[in-house]
Amino acid sequence: GMTIDIGIHNRNFKESWVQTRTVDKLFSHEKFNGNTIQYDITLIKLNVFKEFFFILKKIIYLFVNLI
Repeated sequence: GMTIDIGIHNRNFKESWVQTRTVDKLFSHEKFNGNTIQYDITLIKLNVFKEFFFILKKIIYLFVNLI
């Protein structure tokens, strides 16, 4: 799938605070024209909720195995 890097200010170097997230869906403007670049706006829905539960599952697994 497509990913997006959040927090980049230097494209040649990925700093430690940059976060990579998976894109769930893109919502481009219905009148977007690639030739004229009119209406060049897109909303990006990130897959953060699914990533949160993936991390939560790992934490629970580690906790259960420590008991």
